[in-house]
Amino acid sequence: MMSRVFIVDDDLMSCVLASRLLRNAGYDVRYGHGSNDLFHAMAEWPLQLVVLDIHLGSEDGRSIARRLRSASSIPILVLTGSADLQTKVQSLELGADDFLSKPFAGKEFIARVRALLRRAALPAYQCGMAPSSRLRLDNDRRALVVAGVGELPLTKAEERLLELLLTHAGNPLDREMLSKAVLHRLWHPGDRSLDLHVSNLRNKLRKFAPQVLQIQSVRGIGYRLLISGEQ
Repeated sequence: MMSRVFIVDDDLMSCVLASRLLRNAGYDVRYGHGSNDLFHAMAEWPLQLVVLDIHLGSEDGRSIARRLRSASSIPILVLTGSADLQTKVQSLELGADDFLSKPFAGKEFIARVRALLRRAALPAYQCGMAPSSRLRLDNDRRALVVAGVGELPLTKAEERLLELLLTHAGNPLDREMLSKAVLHRLWHPGDRSLDLHVSNLRNKLRKFAPQVLQIQSVRGIGYRLLISGEQ
C-alpha cells in the first residue's frame, strides 16, 4: 500500500510541484490550502505524513501545526519560504519533525519524506532494553563505570550522548534528536559534528569494554547502543 501524504500550501504551483515529485516517487498524494482541507481529509483518508507551509496567506500555519500535533503524532514536514534559524526552531518547537525551505531540491525533498516515514514506522522509543546492572554513569566524575572493567572518562558531549543511548538501549535514535539534545542545534545533511562525537565515543568504548557496549549505525536514521547479551 502506498503511503499517503497531504500537502497544505496556499500556493497552487507549490502544491502541484510537490505532488508531482511525491507521485513520481510512489506516494499517494492530496493537497489543500488550509486547516479545513487538511482535517476533512484526515477524517476520511488516513494519512502517514503532512507537508505544511506555516506561512499561509489566509491562515496561520503555526496554529495548524499546533492543533495537528495536539491531536496526532503524524510526522510533519514544514516546507516554507523562510530559511532563517528562528523559523526553523519555532517550527520544531511547535511539533514539526523536519524543516525544508523553498526553493528546494526535489531529491532532498523526497529523501526527507522517506526518512520521516521510516522513523514513523519504527516502534516508539522505549526502555525495553534496560541497561545492565554492570553499567553506571557517574555524572559527578563524568565517567562511565563498568563493573570488573574500570572507569572511562568522558567529555561533556560524550556523557550526554551515552546517557541518551543507554536510556534507549537497543532502539535507534535519529540524528536530529541527538543533535538537538547533545549539541543544542539543528542537524542537517552534511553536518558531521554529531558523527564525530559518536565516532570518538565508539572508539573509546571499543578500547575500554569491547565485549560490553557497541554503538551501531542504523542506516538512514542514526545510532543505537547494543549491550552484550541484549541484542
